[in-house]
Amino acid sequence: APRLLDAVAREAARRADEFKPQELANTAWAFATCSRDDFVDAKIQRQLFDNIARAAYKRLDRFSDQGLSNIAWAFAAAGEAQRHEKLFGAVASEAAPRVAEFQPQGFSNLAWAFSTAELSSSELFDAMASEIAKQNRAARFNPQEIANTAWAFAKNAEGSKQLFDSLATMTLVLGAKSGGDLTRAGFTPQELSNLAWAYACADHVDGALLRKLWNAVVEVAADDATQCFTIEELRQLQQVVLHARNSGRGTNMDGLVTDIARAPAGFTGLLRRSLAEADASPSRAQDEVAQSLEALGLEVVHEFVIPDGLSVDVALKPLRWRVAVEFDGPRHYFRNEKRLPTGRTNFKVRLLRALGWRVLHVPYFDWARLPDEKARQNYLKTGLAAIVKSARKASKVEVVSEDDRDEFSALKVAELRRLCEARGLESRVKRGLDARATLIE
Repeated sequence: APRLLDAVAREAARRADEFKPQELANTAWAFATCSRDDFVDAKIQRQLFDNIARAAYKRLDRFSDQGLSNIAWAFAAAGEAQRHEKLFGAVASEAAPRVAEFQPQGFSNLAWAFSTAELSSSELFDAMASEIAKQNRAARFNPQEIANTAWAFAKNAEGSKQLFDSLATMTLVLGAKSGGDLTRAGFTPQELSNLAWAYACADHVDGALLRKLWNAVVEVAADDATQCFTIEELRQLQQVVLHARNSGRGTNMDGLVTDIARAPAGFTGLLRRSLAEADASPSRAQDEVAQSLEALGLEVVHEFVIPDGLSVDVALKPLRWRVAVEFDGPRHYFRNEKRLPTGRTNFKVRLLRALGWRVLHVPYFDWARLPDEKARQNYLKTGLAAIVKSARKASKVEVVSEDDRDEFSALKVAELRRLCEARGLESRVKRGLDARATLIE
């Protein structure tokens, strides 16, 4: 079978210009499905998708609504979207004015494709959100379409209140038709996790929906959570827990927080461990940031995991300050909007702040333009000084100096200790209310 598929792929690639729009979309869809099982040689697949993209780009105005959503889905599912951002931009421009033609599956596939490809298109997402919310078109969505659409909009940091309200209403309606049981209504464990995460990520405070989703998750997990949910889905659920616990007063999360507290300790512990044990592979640039912090005389902890399971790239000691530095690499932003953070990035920022952490974010594009070590250290000094000053003002502690560098000296306890050791002094470091370090000989 693999040899046959390779032969078909070669021939389809050679004759892509002869294909009709629907044939291009169907071929891309078929080979994207095959690529998930590695049935097609990678080099041949690349050539096929390159030729399909070139042929489709010239004729997108002749694609049906289903053809547009299918070709976008295929390129995203096959991992070919990164090399064909131009095609996705053209699909967005063609689809946005035609959203009234789309069926629920088309909305779901198109949103999922752009989100999975990490490509932004406010024009397309705004048009889809408006159409879905209009006349309650969400009433025609099935569980998979609801979950995929909500997840994609949240991940792309898109979507109006009306959109999420419509999808929430339809979820609850489907549950009510099945006696309040969302699993009987057709929601799979993956869809329950994705939907709960989407509403938490979008900061759409809907305690009734999240409570219903959470209780369905707990029921599904009763037998063996590790068999029902992937590690990524468990991590998503722990972020939902953190969102619920830190939503603040005046929200309708109290019932959900109570239900979380009543959940089996083994399950909530599994969620926390799953998030805490997320693989950390620091980039070279992230290591450079940590080294520059240490060169400034700071004591740091690399890849520090806070008790709730979230991790920060670099935490500054003492840990009770809850000051961290996060290096935001390219994956924190959209591929086609290099400075626009994704919904996932914004969600983590919000959770860390809710947990009391003050974070200096170092975008990769800022770090790359710093010419030398001195410039890097000054960049970090300035950023951390602002955080210390802000923290002081928040705690109503008088700021003695307006000099940012003087403010930064409050963080240099470790440097003072080393100075003492170098001079052979018997010393200790004392910190006053203003967090200023004082050397006592």
